[in-house]
Order: sequence, then structure tokens, then C-alpha cells
Amino acid sequence: MTRTQISLETSQYDFVKSDALARGLSISAVLRELIAERMAMPSGLEARPVSVLAGLIQDGTVTGAEHDRLLAAALAREQPAVPGE
Repeated sequence: MTRTQISLETSQYDFVKSDALARGLSISAVLRELIAERMAMPSGLEARPVSVLAGLIQDGTVTGAEHDRLLAAALAREQPAVPGE
């Protein structure tokens, strides 16, 4: 392990200290767990919540046969997709 020193906002410190006390852990152990959880999260498209998809396809006539293609195109462009593009 590498020893380090960090500065936290008061609210962050209070949160970590409270969690550590409640779980019988050190503050360092709680911080290591939080970092490990974040490191295990996927990155890129798979990390996006489903809510970011709302409004990407702006057409009420999209069918199931074409929605995958339109959604992929919209995510690639990061702008609304219009059928027929």
C-alpha cells in the first residue's frame, strides 16, 4: 500500500467518518472500499444510466425493427436521431 494524505470537504469527512464508525472500520478502509467500487464500475456507454436515452429518438413512428439502429446512431452522435437519416 501507498501512504497518502488527502483533503476532504467537511461534509465528505463527516460522511466517511460516520460510515466508518457505523461499520467498525477505519476511515482509510472505507475510502479504499469506495475507490474499489468506483474502479469496478464499467466506463463508456455501458456506464450510462438508462435515463440518458430519453429523447434520443424523436419520432413516434419508430418500430422495433429499427429502434436498435436509430438508438446506436443517436448514442454515437450524442444528438437526437430522426428516422430515415
